[in-house]
Amino acid sequence: MDWIKVGIGALVGGAVAAVITSLLVFYFDKPAASSGGGTDVASGAVMAFDGVSSCPSGWSLYTKAASRVIVGAATSSPGKGADGQALSAHKAGTSGGQENVTLAAANLPPHTHQYEDIFYSENGGTVSVPNNEGSKGSDNDNKGYQMTRTTMTDKTSPAAIPVMPPFIALTYCVKS
Repeated sequence: MDWIKVGIGALVGGAVAAVITSLLVFYFDKPAASSGGGTDVASGAVMAFDGVSSCPSGWSLYTKAASRVIVGAATSSPGKGADGQALSAHKAGTSGGQENVTLAAANLPPHTHQYEDIFYSENGGTVSVPNNEGSKGSDNDNKGYQMTRTTMTDKTSPAAIPVMPPFIALTYCVKS
């Protein structure tokens, strides 16, 4: 066995391993962004932090996101959603939406409620009852009156309904 070649191979292998380890440490073993020491997070980046009420060093509270859902910005139509409905484009920095909605009659599709019934009396009705017989089938003077209503009056007051999906509140911070 040529021990010189083995020694040179071990030396080269060790050097390669040291270089690879140094590169891995350089690229992947940086201080975490939450500690504020990482240089791999660009200034202006927004991140969500769990379980904190204030931002780490090097970060500021991103107040524009407080109590808001973040959506992706688009300058043109982003296409259609999974349900086939067109998605809206939202320019960067714009905001909108609301947590509760009060529905008005204009929000409902056109429709009617029709109610038809009949009530009975001994005499003078306008709707024929088979054989004009009462419940015992003995008399011959029962007639019905028809009631028809095609409109109903709403007796309730409009109330706001929540439209917010289930959520988890996180603290949004922006990198200084």
